Amino acid sequence: MHINITKEELDNSNGNGGLEIRIEGCTGNPQEKAPGCAVFIEKYVGNVLVHVWDGTEQDPKTFTLKEEPHE
Repeated sequence: MHINITKEELDNSNGNGGLEIRIEGCTGNPQEKAPGCAVFIEKYVGNVLVHVWDGTEQDPKTFTLKEEPHE
């Protein structure tokens, strides 16, 4: 499966954006009801962030994606 999404669509500056991915059979965020959000991608404070829950810890691992240089 391929998904193309713009940074504008991921804008979570107002707390109402981003892309939430739930994976059947995976716990994801243990604070949520199963299956819980396993991956959340957002643009926040100028960066594209990827948050990943492994199902055991309340806090996700967070990665900042490197952006392509503007020409």
